[in-house]
Amino acid sequence: MTKTLLKILTNAAHLTLTDGEEYPSGFWAEEFAVPCQMFKEAGYAVDFATLGGIAPTVDKSSLDPDFMKWVRPSFTQIDDAAAAAQVPEHDRAGRRPARSEGHRAADQG
Repeated sequence: MTKTLLKILTNAAHLTLTDGEEYPSGFWAEEFAVPCQMFKEAGYAVDFATLGGIAPTVDKSSLDPDFMKWVRPSFTQIDDAAAAAQVPEHDRAGRRPARSEGHRAADQG
């Protein structure tokens, strides 16, 4: 029997700044995808959920190769443009992650 892990994602699509302005946000794509891939390769199924069962929103900055130069150490050898090109278009648009075998949204409501 396959063991299943539950990964909790933020349901927030923005941050409210101290001046009241709303700044687009969401979950960081790499922080979601890398552990899920590692768990899947180790034989686990991964479910994900948000509080209230609200569809999660990806932080669009986490998919932008031009933004990555600001968050990666200069010695990193990762080609962010090539990695971003592998992300499906609907995910780059910031919509809900695609459901696939072993990856399904869980309703917490």
